Amino acid sequence: MLNAKEAAAILSVSIRYLYSLAQSGAIPHYRIGKRTLRFEEAQILEYKESCAVAVRVPKQTAVVNVKISLPEEKSELQLFFEEFKRERKNKRKR
Repeated sequence: MLNAKEAAAILSVSIRYLYSLAQSGAIPHYRIGKRTLRFEEAQILEYKESCAVAVRVPKQTAVVNVKISLPEEKSELQLFFEEFKRERKNKRKR
């Protein structure tokens, strides 16, 4: 038999919350006198397992290496900017 402090430690909850679980009937318990509660370890562990939540693991995405080959011909826009850069460079030299 476990006292409230030991049972709360097993469940990782506060003693106050353990008392509320016992009062609601979620956890079976024995009352000794007016204020003392006792718990069976097997029932505490059973309750703990019943509260377990399955952890969802996200699917892993595949990594794909893709090599994109661009056309070697320069577009009109690229030619325009190259010309622009050359002119700008020439103006700075003067």
